[in-house]
Amino acid sequence: MRTRYRIHNQFNDAKWIQQFAEPRIELNPSEMEKRGLATGDAVEVFNDRGSFKCRVKANESIRPGSARMFEGQTADFLIEGNVQNVTNDGYVERGAELMCGPVIPFSDTLVEIKKA
Repeated sequence: MRTRYRIHNQFNDAKWIQQFAEPRIELNPSEMEKRGLATGDAVEVFNDRGSFKCRVKANESIRPGSARMFEGQTADFLIEGNVQNVTNDGYVERGAELMCGPVIPFSDTLVEIKKA
């Protein structure tokens, strides 16, 4: 998912953007309540492949059981780790026909989230 503050990871280093666009993972408030989380808390996002840490934000539009993080969040601005630590090395085979080649299936990465 793309954000209004940058194109992919371009403009990450712009100080004026950083004041508005801190990397965060968004969860439905019901999911946050189950985990004892509040907006602004530091969380660990993890699975069997690895983990990273960032801030969390409540968002009613996120379906319970799902999480959303905007594209282009680099390790430079996360609390710890890298988003790629939780993604898999596979790729979408049907994507081999795309002009730019296959892509990794990051949209279906399963993770768990807990307070850091």
